[in-house]
Amino acid sequence: MRNTVMAVVSVSILVLGLAAREGWSTPNTLVAFPGADIYGTGKVHLDVDTYSTRGVTMDFPTYFGLEFGLGKAEVGFDVLGGQNAGDKPVLLNGKVLLTEDQKQGFRVVAGAFNVGQSSQPLAFNVVYVTAAKSTPVGRFHLGVMHGSKTKLVKDETALHAAFDRPLTKKWSFAVDACTGKSAIGSVNPGVYYYLTPNSDILVGWNRYNDRTLSDTLYAAYDLTW
Repeated sequence: MRNTVMAVVSVSILVLGLAAREGWSTPNTLVAFPGADIYGTGKVHLDVDTYSTRGVTMDFPTYFGLEFGLGKAEVGFDVLGGQNAGDKPVLLNGKVLLTEDQKQGFRVVAGAFNVGQSSQPLAFNVVYVTAAKSTPVGRFHLGVMHGSKTKLVKDETALHAAFDRPLTKKWSFAVDACTGKSAIGSVNPGVYYYLTPNSDILVGWNRYNDRTLSDTLYAAYDLTW
């Protein structure tokens, strides 16, 4: 799901809160982690997310995700495919709006992603609360995440920060990060290109805080209708 989900993943959604982006399709994450926006009532979002390192497929499977907008909430799931998908290849995600001030460009959401059965290695079962504030230079996000200590091993509670902004009508930039040296602790810049008002391609880079983990090249396709 681009992310639907990644690292603590399975995810939520991004709609940049700036007029230049209004009406354009957005992914359910910023780069690796959920953003603060929610798909509108009746909206359906499809995404495909892939990861690789040095041109070789990583241990991550490919994510095939669907999200459904409910207005002030959204729900979705990811089906994992390819290598290391495991025998329980479905991960769930969801998000709900807690509060917002449209005039101030401020909102707070809570959600969960990469929720799955214990036998699934990527079922990090992450819950989070994230706030976002729009400014003239872009939008800033700050929140906290907590996942399964069994899966994340250490630093299962972490801070999450992000920034996103449109560059042109066709291009936008985002970067998000999570503290700690667990499987989700990372810094992740990415660039979006909008093919149509309803679809985009994201190319990003995942640099893990634990330098024993290989950095990954991340690519995703998103379609909203």
